[in-house]
Amino acid sequence: MGFPGYFLIVMEFIQWSKDNGVPVGPGRGSGAGSLVAYALKITDLDPLEFDPAVRTFP
Repeated sequence: MGFPGYFLIVMEFIQWSKDNGVPVGPGRGSGAGSLVAYALKITDLDPLEFDPAVRTFP
């Protein structure tokens, strides 16, 4: 599946959850803190705002 497929699937179920009143958290791990997750509205945490010293995820 790879990273693109993973992010698109996660984006779909996060959006479904938000549309149907299911609470979602900010996520966890380096994937949730990535710019891709923020751009796809998987998470509301802007990774550029926190300027992480070590980038562990593309």
